[in-house]
Amino acid sequence: MAGGVDIDPLTQALAPPPGETPAEREARLLREREAKKRSDLIDQELNRQRAAEKKANKPVKILLLGQSESGKSTTLKNFQLINSSKAFKAELGSWRAVVHLNIVRSIRLVLNALAEAEAAASTPPGPMIPFILP
Repeated sequence: MAGGVDIDPLTQALAPPPGETPAEREARLLREREAKKRSDLIDQELNRQRAAEKKANKPVKILLLGQSESGKSTTLKNFQLINSSKAFKAELGSWRAVVHLNIVRSIRLVLNALAEAEAAASTPPGPMIPFILP
């Protein structure tokens, strides 16, 4: 601020060049009007997008609390199934392998239990040892 004069850089940038002719002035003003129209169109588009985002359905966030094995995952899957069947159908294929593995594991457990029961039944009982209570 030399000599008490306040110099605004924005004013200097927007000021017409020194020695501007009337034709140059008209051309500059025309360019400024076109730039202003483009700027206004961009602003309108941004405002339209903001309004559309406000109207759009926002996802609902839910915090599921509870003890382990209390059904939180099942509750979440039920919410997804009710509200977005397309997403559930898309995820269905990935769960097929998990279900098959669980079935095979359960069948193996049953077969192992049957084999152990059969082996226990086929061995002769050991000698009876008397037990005397004190």
